[in-house]
Amino acid sequence: MSNAPVIERRTDSALRAKVDAAYALIAPFFDPANQWAGRSQDMLAYRTLRDRMPELDANQAHLIVSVARRMARERGLPG
Repeated sequence: MSNAPVIERRTDSALRAKVDAAYALIAPFFDPANQWAGRSQDMLAYRTLRDRMPELDANQAHLIVSVARRMARERGLPG
């Protein structure tokens, strides 16, 4: 195991703070039980973010949806 210091690569702390709130809003769209015809509902996740967090630009919304999909997968929801 390395004793090297951990270097924080994430620099946008304001966006990072919004990820948990956003995840709570859009996690149901990554649940396989909520899929339509075997497809995830990513577009509904984007729309929810636009409606509930209008201050996000398109790149930030895309990043949050990608992170949320990864978080869902790590928490046991295949995304």
